[in-house]
Amino acid sequence: MDNKFSRRKFISLCFSILGFFLFKDALSFLTSKTGDEQEGMISFGRPEDYPAPGVYKGNGAWLVRDARGFFALNSRCSHLGCSVVEWDEGRGIFICPCHNSKYGLDGSVLEGPAAAPLKPVQVTVDGKGNIVVDLKQQVPKDSRLAV
Repeated sequence: MDNKFSRRKFISLCFSILGFFLFKDALSFLTSKTGDEQEGMISFGRPEDYPAPGVYKGNGAWLVRDARGFFALNSRCSHLGCSVVEWDEGRGIFICPCHNSKYGLDGSVLEGPAAAPLKPVQVTVDGKGNIVVDLKQQVPKDSRLAV
């Protein structure tokens, strides 16, 4: 029996180890969730904290105030689930930093590779008067919380 460790075995072992870590990281990326997304509820504070129309970032959702009231969009990209879609104030669009999908203010797809819009999620006011977004409750696109 030969006790030598051949170059071929060494290279094979190196690629196996590399493959393991790449697979582990890819699986972790695809299944990761932020703490608030696991809980499903995000508190944004009181409605008077948002007096003007605008887009406000939460941990897992975007809260938007327009002329009709408040609505929220899940910040997870519909393409491959990247955790945070960012708001580009200058262009007035949401952009996924992973694959550059672009979404309108209402979450509609402006440019792929995403084919589905950002998910609109429920916005309510809790017993303490705070705006609360429930990531587990998808709502119709035109839903608004009027305050």
